[in-house]
Amino acid sequence: MERWVVAAKRADFAAIGKEFGIDPVIARLIRNRDVQDRDEIRRYLYGKVDELASPHLMKDVDKAVEILRNKIKGKKRIRIIGDYDIDGVVSTFILIKGLKRAGALADTYIPDRVADGYGIHEHLIERAVNDGIDVIVTCDNGIAAYNEITMAKEKGMTVIITDHHEIPYKETEDGREYGRINFVYINIRNPALTAGFLYCKGCDSSLKVLPS
Repeated sequence: MERWVVAAKRADFAAIGKEFGIDPVIARLIRNRDVQDRDEIRRYLYGKVDELASPHLMKDVDKAVEILRNKIKGKKRIRIIGDYDIDGVVSTFILIKGLKRAGALADTYIPDRVADGYGIHEHLIERAVNDGIDVIVTCDNGIAAYNEITMAKEKGMTVIITDHHEIPYKETEDGREYGRINFVYINIRNPALTAGFLYCKGCDSSLKVLPS
């Protein structure tokens, strides 16, 4: 059985709370995310748009944007498959608003927690094929769905993953060995990324696609 413990990283939470106008409990939560110095805390709480890391630092962003640009020009149908939690819903909303503003023929599907389960599944791919979908874009899921994405590609669809979950790997004597990835993916957990993306969630992966 797993044993859960509450992280107890030290800091003057009362002083942080007073300085930034937040409850000391919020200050503790921020510290537990390894946000430490005062400037990091300020950016975490009150950061401005011009302080965001460039989306072009993320793997495959430029490739994904080029694919989407061409698909939009070609009037191809795009389906966004999100997730049922708040991160997945917000991610889906960000992408559908942005893509429609760019003129995309796009729709969305939020999987049902019970009927569909988490993430992209074979029956969702079959439904997309039957609906004449040309491109699937995931939000907050998909980075571990190798078999399902392979299936979608074999059926002639293009798949773009936006996610923030851990990229599948196994520990070896030489360090982490990452799993097979045969698709375009935008993931803030990519180990090659800089610290500018450490605190991002799935909706941030979606947001990084749009300004590009």
